[in-house]
Amino acid sequence: MNVDEDRLGQIIDEKLDIRFAAFFGQVTSYMDSIFEARFRPLETKFDAMLDGFVKRMDNDDVERAAMAGQINRQERWIGELSKNTGTNLSTP
Repeated sequence: MNVDEDRLGQIIDEKLDIRFAAFFGQVTSYMDSIFEARFRPLETKFDAMLDGFVKRMDNDDVERAAMAGQINRQERWIGELSKNTGTNLSTP
């Protein structure tokens, strides 16, 4: 191979690299638009479902805390009643 052929090979490689980069950029842009069109509605639905689930969990936590407080209060009352009436509440 002579110098002219080597230089020609380099020029061809550089041109191919530039064209491949442009082609890859176009394909990537196209795939992004397809992905966005197909999956954005699903993402929105998933976000809404997740928000509803988190809200229900939060409501359940609040209800459990309220029930635990009520049970503790009732246990204190029962303890006071057993003490004042002399009733033994222990299990045999």
